[in-house]
Amino acid sequence: MKTVSSSGFIPALQDYTMIIVALTFLAAGISSVLIAGMGSGRLAKSFAAGLVSIAPSVLMILIPIITPLSQLCGIPMQLAILAFAFGDGFSNVIYPTNAGLLITLGLTDVSYGEWFRYSWRFQLLNLILTCGILLFGLMAGYA
Repeated sequence: MKTVSSSGFIPALQDYTMIIVALTFLAAGISSVLIAGMGSGRLAKSFAAGLVSIAPSVLMILIPIITPLSQLCGIPMQLAILAFAFGDGFSNVIYPTNAGLLITLGLTDVSYGEWFRYSWRFQLLNLILTCGILLFGLMAGYA
């Protein structure tokens, strides 16, 4: 069975497909929660808590902005990609929602709080070193 989307037939919808899908899921989620009996106050608190919990992932969703932003700032594309790679590696061992970090901490019986207290100095040093490398690359004309 072949699935056909309406945006393929209506060119005006092609630019708004993702927005329409997101709004549909939002409306369906809110409707189902209200029908299930959750009050609007509790819904608002749960929604706000959900927004806070996914806030770090917004940076990942905004990755397509790296190219135009680096071009506007006059930063070579290779340096922007290197900065992204550094940031991705740095964030993988900091975010408490990273599956690899959580599995590793679970296997070693170390809590996230203990891990953070132990590693924050190293993470800060890592941040300073990678910023230095990126600044050196910018000054040296790495392209």
